[in-house]
Amino acid sequence: LVTLAPDRQPPPSPSPEVKAIWELCSGGYLSVAEVAGHLGLPVGVARLLLQDLNQQGHLLRRKAPPPAQLVDRKILEEVLHGLQVRFG
Repeated sequence: LVTLAPDRQPPPSPSPEVKAIWELCSGGYLSVAEVAGHLGLPVGVARLLLQDLNQQGHLLRRKAPPPAQLVDRKILEEVLHGLQVRFG
């Protein structure tokens, strides 16, 4: 996940893609896939652009949250059964 570093100015003469990344990341943390999707770029290209900005000190990175633990199948079946009883 990436966002803009505080109190940073855009690099001089940024490309249109870097300008778009700057605007996107100013709103909070986004994943590389989200940035790529918004820009219509392949994930690999977006990753390279983000790495360059990160190396220049323009971005902050943080790890993605851990995936949710798997829910017990029995609990899901009980919830489903309760919904079927209540709503038919």
